[in-house]
Amino acid sequence: MSTQQPVRRRASKPGPALQHGKYAFIVTFLVIPIAIYGRKTRKSAKNMQAATSELTSVMSESFTGNRIIKAYNLEENAVGQFQSAARKPS
Repeated sequence: MSTQQPVRRRASKPGPALQHGKYAFIVTFLVIPIAIYGRKTRKSAKNMQAATSELTSVMSESFTGNRIIKAYNLEENAVGQFQSAARKPS
């Protein structure tokens, strides 16, 4: 009679469902910070665009109305407008 030894089984790897769950967990923790950073970046870019737009508008008015500004001696007023537009926080 032959004696059969018990069959040894290798430790199995986790099934596909568990591996997908692990990847979902990792992706979740990667996507959330990226989404938060994206929102903050868009908000900051929008504020910077508004500040640049206002500064450009003041400069354009000063350049096109240069003769009027000089005629009515409004140079200090125009410089003050430009400086206040440039100093506004974004």
